[in-house]
Amino acid sequence: MLVEEFLMQVATPDQPYGKDQFADYVLLGSDGKPLAVVEAKRTSRDELAGKRQAADYAEAIKAKTGVDPFVFLTNGKEIQFWDRDRYPPRKIAGFYTRDDLERLRHQKQYALPVSEVTINAEIAGRDYQNEAIRRVTEGIDAAKRKFLLVMATGTGKTRTTIALVDTLLRAKRVQKVLFLADRRELVRQAMSEFKTHLPNESLSRIEGGSTSGARIQFATYPSMMQVYQRLSVGCYDLIVADESHANRNHKAIEA
Repeated sequence: MLVEEFLMQVATPDQPYGKDQFADYVLLGSDGKPLAVVEAKRTSRDELAGKRQAADYAEAIKAKTGVDPFVFLTNGKEIQFWDRDRYPPRKIAGFYTRDDLERLRHQKQYALPVSEVTINAEIAGRDYQNEAIRRVTEGIDAAKRKFLLVMATGTGKTRTTIALVDTLLRAKRVQKVLFLADRRELVRQAMSEFKTHLPNESLSRIEGGSTSGARIQFATYPSMMQVYQRLSVGCYDLIVADESHANRNHKAIEA
C-alpha cells in the first residue's frame, strides 16, 4: 500500500490557490487513506533536512482528508519517525508496518487524557503506588517516553505496574504491552499476577522462538533475543523492563 510521488496541492503566500507538489512516498492504510508521509533524501544529506518539507506535505494531506499523517524522514541509512502533534522526531531501526501505524492512528483518535482515568484501587490502592502511577501518567500526557520506578522490596512494584498498564489500556493510550524480566521465574510470577488482576486481558509468553498476538506479552531477555528480528519496529506501545538495575528494585518503562 505505497504511492510514489503522491500528488497534492500546497498553498503558498504568492499563490493563494496553491500549487501542485509531490511527496516522495505516501503509505496508505487498509481504507486507502494516507497513513504516513515518507520524505527521502540522498545518503549524503542529513535525514532531518526534509523535516519542513514533510510537514508541509502532512499539512496538505490533513487539509484534504482530515487525517494528520505520521512522518518518516530518511536518507537511506537513518530513519526518523515523527508523530508531529505528540513527539519530536526520533531514530528508529526500520519502517513501521501498516498494522502498527493503524493502531497508532486509532490511539490518536480515541485516546483519553490519562489523568482523567481512575486508577483501580483493588490492584494498587496504597498512596505511594498511586503517586508513582500518576507521575508516570503525567509524564505520558506531557509527551515523555521513558520512566524509571524505584521502589523498595515488598512495596508492590509489580502490582503498581499492573495498575499502570490497566490505566493506560482503559485510556486507550496503549494496546500492545511487553513485560521483560531476566529470569523465567520472574516472568512466571509476573504473568500470574497480571492474570489475577486483569483476568479479561489476553496474555501470552514468548518462549522457544514463538510469538503471539496477545495484548500483554511476557519474555525473558534471552527469549526476546530469539524473536526480536522478526518483530516490527512499532509492535509494542509499552515496554516494561523488570529489575533493570543491579539492586533489583527498579522497573524501567518505555511508552
